[in-house]
Amino acid sequence: MTHKKDKPSGRKSKESIDVYSKEVLENGIVLVTEEVPHFRSVSVGFSLNVGSRYEQSFEMGVSHFLEHLLFKGTKNRTAKEISTAIDAVGGIINGSCGKEFTCFYAKVVDKDLPLALDVLSDMFLNSLFNPEDVEKERTVILEEIKSIEDSPGDFIFDLYMKTMMDDHPLAIMTSGDKDSVMHLKRDQILSYFYTNYVPSNIILSVAGNIKHHYVAKLLTSCMGKFKGNPVTLPSYLPSFKSRLDVHFKDCGQVHLCMGYPGISLKDDRRYTATILDNILGGTASSRLFQKIREDLGLVYTVYSFQHNFLDCGIFSFYAGMSLENIKQVIKIILNEIEDICTSGVTEQELQIAKDFINGNMILGLESTSNRMFRIAKSELVYNRLISVEEVLEKINLVTRDDVLELAHSIFDRNNLSICLLGPIDNNIDFSEFISPS
Repeated sequence: MTHKKDKPSGRKSKESIDVYSKEVLENGIVLVTEEVPHFRSVSVGFSLNVGSRYEQSFEMGVSHFLEHLLFKGTKNRTAKEISTAIDAVGGIINGSCGKEFTCFYAKVVDKDLPLALDVLSDMFLNSLFNPEDVEKERTVILEEIKSIEDSPGDFIFDLYMKTMMDDHPLAIMTSGDKDSVMHLKRDQILSYFYTNYVPSNIILSVAGNIKHHYVAKLLTSCMGKFKGNPVTLPSYLPSFKSRLDVHFKDCGQVHLCMGYPGISLKDDRRYTATILDNILGGTASSRLFQKIREDLGLVYTVYSFQHNFLDCGIFSFYAGMSLENIKQVIKIILNEIEDICTSGVTEQELQIAKDFINGNMILGLESTSNRMFRIAKSELVYNRLISVEEVLEKINLVTRDDVLELAHSIFDRNNLSICLLGPIDNNIDFSEFISPS
């Protein structure tokens, strides 16, 4: 049945043993499981290295289009029957498509795992891609794009990615734009599907009250005969440059995104970056939230965030504010960055950030969905199962000097980019922060 099987690793407690296992089917599908016997639910997901980053210019949006189409009906089930099969057992079924990864997943009671696997594998193996469904879903996606563009608090992030990365595939909206979606042809979609939806590009992750050997048996029965050629993923690094973009929109607030080139998912400093992010603007007790919202009352929302990709990343800040407060908010963000680069963080800030991250991760383990996504990402990115204990240990080893060194590395004013969206005049002078594009 398989050509490789990793030895299970266990994490013991008084009541149960949670076990990670990995296995590769003969056709190349990777199976990773986390056995959690004290749960009654099971979450299962098919994850792939498929996303807008790997699309050619003539097929922008095809990954997202496919994520929609796999729910539109198979040789065995209509679109309604796909949903009804899972609804009828109180479960959840959905899909998500991002820049580098796509996932189709379900969450059910443990006894219904065979049903969930059968439905998901049916979508992979037997989807019809009927021409009329392609056209209906094209309309749905165009409405989705309009919805994003009508929501400045969402649209700013798509505009900001273009500010940071220009025309690099990572900067393109995952959905594609209206023009690309309008011109995607069914044969292009099918070609992309048959090229990328192949066993060697699929990871099945399952977490919950299961046994690995049982899941392996089910998966082999469902997809053991699935064949396909290996995938070569086209990708290249973006070229970052300092840039200012101002976009007018008649709305109530000005939305700000600003940031710097950051670090990748594979960078050993990612644990330090998580702590730096947390201290600057990741929580309600963070520096920026306390200063800009609580002390000065200039905004309703302000935070820092990271986009980490396989080989690059960005470290960013968001705020929504009235027009008259733009410059003051930008100055405060830059001042807090400068303070961390000059004086570092306190021991108390460091410990609070560590405790928050540790607690947040442990609380996340209450969900089999979180566990399923976590082990899928671990396998997709690192080609191994990284335990929670390893992550917590790496977090706890981060020092104040580590944070200071990383802050110096990331926060180079020459690399700063700013994107603004709202009722803002292009004549406002931002040269004290950055030169216009």
